[in-house]
Amino acid sequence: MANEGAGGRTRSSSAAETTAAAQRATLKTLRRPVSKLTVRVAVSATASLKRAGDAASKMILGVRAISRKAVEGIRKVKDNHPGAIDASPEKRPYPTPAMSFALRLLIARLRRGC
Repeated sequence: MANEGAGGRTRSSSAAETTAAAQRATLKTLRRPVSKLTVRVAVSATASLKRAGDAASKMILGVRAISRKAVEGIRKVKDNHPGAIDASPEKRPYPTPAMSFALRLLIARLRRGC
């Protein structure tokens, strides 16, 4: 048994143990930087998600405000429009028939193709 060493082990098993010990040492050395990097990534991701959430909340609030203003404007127009049309002949007796005549004349010309 020429391959046996001092402790009765073979040279190949001794080399395997040395390699395994070196790998364990390398892993032990890498654990701390990997752990720190993991924490940094988690903190960065959390901050990014918070910023995105805040931006989305602001956008939603802006859309709500614009929507409310639009609905209010539509309600005002809806409420005022029928009264304005009904009151128009009373307030302006001459322009209303004149506009009606001009509109009819325009429609007639468009139908003839002139």
